[in-house]
Amino acid sequence: MNSQGDRFAGHARLHGHDPVDSGADTSGTQWSGRLLTPSPFAGDSGSPDAPVRAALVAVATADRARLSARERDLVGALASARLFAAVQAVPAQVDTSGAWAREIESDMASPVLTAPDGRRAMPLFTGLDTLGEWRADARPVPVGMADAATAALEDACDVVLLDLGSPAAAVLRLSQLWALAQRRLWLPAHEDPVVGAALDAAVRGRPEILNAHLEDGSVHAPGVTRLVLGLRAGLTQPQVRDLTEIVGRALATEPEIRLRIDDIAMVLRGA
Repeated sequence: MNSQGDRFAGHARLHGHDPVDSGADTSGTQWSGRLLTPSPFAGDSGSPDAPVRAALVAVATADRARLSARERDLVGALASARLFAAVQAVPAQVDTSGAWAREIESDMASPVLTAPDGRRAMPLFTGLDTLGEWRADARPVPVGMADAATAALEDACDVVLLDLGSPAAAVLRLSQLWALAQRRLWLPAHEDPVVGAALDAAVRGRPEILNAHLEDGSVHAPGVTRLVLGLRAGLTQPQVRDLTEIVGRALATEPEIRLRIDDIAMVLRGA
């Protein structure tokens, strides 16, 4: 049995606490006036959402020509889905005064993974099976996709990793996370009318640009949008550079447009 000195932080507060007599919880917050709402996940068996799993497999097996369409199906299926966040205990206070470091307090937190290039990723899981395969000791916390996307953005994550470690693992990029968090339809940038309108505005009144349009660039990499500019013949290299910078800056400095484009590759074509 631990001695008095070895008792964990908060022992005195918890020991002998009677919620009925005190009228409050262990932190001293009164029970009266609280509104308790039922969990939207009551009775959840932890099984994966079948349409989401099917969409994940379709993305994992799609060729580059069909990748954008399969990703659109996946984001649509996720919009109303329940996922699981992996929550683990992390030390909040450690006593290093003795020969051995001793954990005094711990908190429960969702892990955030960091890539060598500094990008941050939050792992989420479609079912208890894939979460358990990744971390058997993780506590599953059910969460709606919109709330999960919002949490990832608030944690400054660049991507969400779905079913990390499974054969059908997928990556949700920033444009997809923003759409899910805002509960709006996600479209690849080359199909997004908001992005198309911004491009039209960026090239309007520039006679050196004969035409401009967006194309699916996922043949290069997932999330790439190809911006094709048709330029008037006879332009000098500095003129071409100035035009591309003007158009690129017009798209990159508009926050709403920047959130709808993950990556862009510019292609120049002469008359």
